[in-house]
Amino acid sequence: MKREKKQLYLGAAGQAARYLVLFAASFVFLLPFVAMLFNAVKPEYEILGYPPTFFPHEITLDNYRAVLSNDSMHLLSSLGNSILVAGVRTAFTLYFAALWGYALSKCRFPGRRLLFYVVLSAMMVPVAVILLPLYQEMVWFRLNGKLLSLILVINSTTSYAVFIMKQFIDTLPNELLEAGRIDGCTEFQVFHRLVFPLLRNAISAVSIIVFLYVWNDFLWPYMMIDDPSKFTITVAMQFLNGQNFIRYGQLMAATSISMLPIMVVYFIFQNRFTQGIATAGLKE
Repeated sequence: MKREKKQLYLGAAGQAARYLVLFAASFVFLLPFVAMLFNAVKPEYEILGYPPTFFPHEITLDNYRAVLSNDSMHLLSSLGNSILVAGVRTAFTLYFAALWGYALSKCRFPGRRLLFYVVLSAMMVPVAVILLPLYQEMVWFRLNGKLLSLILVINSTTSYAVFIMKQFIDTLPNELLEAGRIDGCTEFQVFHRLVFPLLRNAISAVSIIVFLYVWNDFLWPYMMIDDPSKFTITVAMQFLNGQNFIRYGQLMAATSISMLPIMVVYFIFQNRFTQGIATAGLKE
């Protein structure tokens, strides 16, 4: 009896310790976000004042008004461009990664395992290494300066998406696919009618990762786009950085606005995000 009580107390203490660690970690990660929101509603002199203050003494929306009315920044159009590029590229990556993952998982052809290792190796290639070849390719196809050049890009996120999809499809029973083939389905029909609808968890996990990467990408849009009306939000925010000063309040306001689509995407797919990541490691 005493041993059971001791185990019960130890279990409760361990659970309390875990919750305490999680709370401390959440506090550390959320603190910069809360500080950003507070600085967005502070006047500039209070942000630059010494000693610095965490809570605003004076709340103002002038930073948001200045950002929304900034003609050189084009915040709303830049936000729309980012939503368009990130949304289309995420959908594009998800579909072709699922198709490629299905081929690597369920189709038998020479060099399949070698091709899978090539995909894994591509995940370790730094983005900076392929920027120049990608830029030359877009120039050859005369896509430089167009939003399409920001969508038709293959990089490490594509390889990661293929890996997640392949690992998830590995867990699907072959009997299900054979039943579809017996009913007269082609490989494309088996993929679209049987496999793709079962990839909801993997799609949710990959969509958040790819969308977040594309949304925060700065260097590639900065290289490809020179028309201010086609800037993404990350490039447009550079107009808030002057040569001799930075408008910190407006920068915080623009950053808080740019985070809204990311939060919407996360809340839509959060229930399946953890399941999709966990399932990817079930089978080699």
